[in-house]
Amino acid sequence: MQRDSLLFGLLVAFALGGCVDSGDEGFVVLNNSASEDCTFSGDLSQPFFSSGNLSLFSPTGYLMFPLMQSRITSISDDQDIQRTIYLRGARVDLSIRGANISNASGAIQEITPSLPDELTHFKQLVSGSLKPGGSVNVGIEIVPWAVLPALRSQFPLAPGDRLHVIFSASVEMFGEMGDGEVTALPFIYPVEVCNDCNASVIGACMMNMPPSVQVLGNACNPFQDGTIACCMGDTNQLICPI
Repeated sequence: MQRDSLLFGLLVAFALGGCVDSGDEGFVVLNNSASEDCTFSGDLSQPFFSSGNLSLFSPTGYLMFPLMQSRITSISDDQDIQRTIYLRGARVDLSIRGANISNASGAIQEITPSLPDELTHFKQLVSGSLKPGGSVNVGIEIVPWAVLPALRSQFPLAPGDRLHVIFSASVEMFGEMGDGEVTALPFIYPVEVCNDCNASVIGACMMNMPPSVQVLGNACNPFQDGTIACCMGDTNQLICPI
């Protein structure tokens, strides 16, 4: 009887703790989900973005809504609570894959932006739960807003200049199950920061200009992942959206 009790204890420990380890043992990030109204269901059939873009003049950073699926199998209703992953956050590492400024004549200048570590290596905290075999979305900012004024101050743009900086974001989601931490493999997602790639310039800004509507893009932030109508202000700066 004592030997059987020891064996049962080892099996329970394996079932509850065997997956509590780093390296995609407990859950996986499938994609960055898209939504027409900025609501997310955790449904596996949701549309998604395969890459992102962010306006240099956005009032917020790049928002990502990772869809995660548990790889823990359900045994019984009374044990599922012990096999639920409680999400705690994301570790984000940003690297620059390419950056340049082009002008109206077509000349291209390669640039090397410099950003402090706190803007390229940081943690985003979240709260949520992921039941065995289930799926869920959370929201995180993977390119901090502070990156944008840092780029603008380093590279003042003349009229007609176009700045493009391509970031690769490594997003490692983590949570807790049992008495330990469980992580997903890093999800790699590219984001292009630019001053022109999602702006449709309709001309000079005028008094009493009627407001436009977003043509295409992310309902959670009209300054990312799409096209918005803009006009050119007196100081040759884009005003978006109008």
